[in-house]
Amino acid sequence: MNNNTRTQEVFLKEQYGFVPQHTRKITRGVMNSNFYFESSGKPYLFKVYNFKSQEEVGFETEVLERLKQKSFPAPRIVANREKHLLALYRGKPALVYKYREGMPLKEITHKAMRQIGALKGEMHAILGDFKPSIQKPRWDYGEIKTLIRKEGHRLIDGGFPGAQELLDFLKQELATISIPEDSLPRGVTHQDIKPDNIITKGRNVVGFVDFDNSYHGVLLHDITTTIIWMCFKKGVLDGRLVSAFLKGYGEERPLSEAEKENLPNAIRFRLLREAFIGPFVTLHKPRLSKKRSDYFLALYNNLHE
Repeated sequence: MNNNTRTQEVFLKEQYGFVPQHTRKITRGVMNSNFYFESSGKPYLFKVYNFKSQEEVGFETEVLERLKQKSFPAPRIVANREKHLLALYRGKPALVYKYREGMPLKEITHKAMRQIGALKGEMHAILGDFKPSIQKPRWDYGEIKTLIRKEGHRLIDGGFPGAQELLDFLKQELATISIPEDSLPRGVTHQDIKPDNIITKGRNVVGFVDFDNSYHGVLLHDITTTIIWMCFKKGVLDGRLVSAFLKGYGEERPLSEAEKENLPNAIRFRLLREAFIGPFVTLHKPRLSKKRSDYFLALYNNLHE
């Protein structure tokens, strides 16, 4: 047992009353440190947020508690001995979750996309009128344009390859996209529904995890998040996968006319956003950020061929 593991186990015993066993680090995750452990025969996940404030993690806890009230299949947070959901571990926000049994989605099929759409539509319907007491920065259309203009220099300062060319291209392309966000429905969004964060049992989708990126904003940009991550095959947008996803979604929350009208431009914007926000938040992982940015730029360019 190394010193870090010992420190974690002492923390979990003192703060939660756990007697941790079989503790191991889970390698997935770019922004956080995740640790699996068992106590009294039950599995848990200990998550340390390396780059988020207490307020930002507090937003996530409020959202997950709301979903818990509505029996939606999302992570369940464990309170500590003082009945607090949020803890501080070595000065960083931390949460303990009940470990969600199941497997990440392995195969993107029309059936899976319809199930994912239905579950996302249900989530949006539940959270549509919910406003957490804590607000987080948004990555919607207007905010991304401002972020590129005011903070884009961080890519250059951080040594991101081709940063100036990327910023110039993003500004040029975003200027050609118009999205009237004031006319689009808003609510709490997940912003990261992709295979890694979709839990399955057998052939069925049974839940979502990893609400790190969640914020209150335009629902359409959450819909297009799943489309850009899951509905491209060999670099080309697959209309049948999109249709299956939207059909499932509409069964729980029908799209507004404004959402339908703005969907094509929203997909274009969402691809550009990913090409920027990926490297912007993961400059500490230069290979990953460059590879991700290039991938989504290629998908964007393919839309115009």
